[in-house]
Amino acid sequence: AIAGQPAWSPDGDVVAFDISDILATESEIYLIDPEGGEPLQIPISTDGQWRDPAWAPDGRLLIAGLVDGRQQLYHVPVTGGEPQLLTDSPDIFKGNAKYAPDESQIAYTGSIILEQVSAAILNLHSYGIFLVNPDGTDEHSLTADPRLNPGAGVDPFLDAFLLGWCVDGAWIDDSWTPFEGQPTPEGQAQ
Repeated sequence: AIAGQPAWSPDGDVVAFDISDILATESEIYLIDPEGGEPLQIPISTDGQWRDPAWAPDGRLLIAGLVDGRQQLYHVPVTGGEPQLLTDSPDIFKGNAKYAPDESQIAYTGSIILEQVSAAILNLHSYGIFLVNPDGTDEHSLTADPRLNPGAGVDPFLDAFLLGWCVDGAWIDDSWTPFEGQPTPEGQAQ
């Protein structure tokens, strides 16, 4: 089995992660105490592949789930049960969702899905960054693939897989030197 990216709970008391089989045909969400011990599987009432757990500010899990051939974002109680659909856009394969520090938006990585004549689906190579409101409205691309969004200035072969939100603090330039002020596009990151 393969363990996915871990995610700390808002209170720091538990870590959530997914486990997939070696072929990534099945996956579940687990919780574990940071001190170790036996992981606890979250019983989700809907069949699907569940991955990329993150935490909602209220302590629910925000996860990507593959149900009926579409990967969407869901909220799931940590005790398990019925997942609540957050996004319902059939043309974006979603993952790695994160709430903004002010809880106003959710960012996730996604790839546009194209239907095939054979009924199989094809993910475009380019994984972009998308935003959606916590109630599932105003889902839109932040870094669209220029093949699908004319005028977008993003290289379609640069993929975004892991993402996070910036918080207040010192910035680091491309030589790893801290500095005060705002970054510029010449390679500074926070």
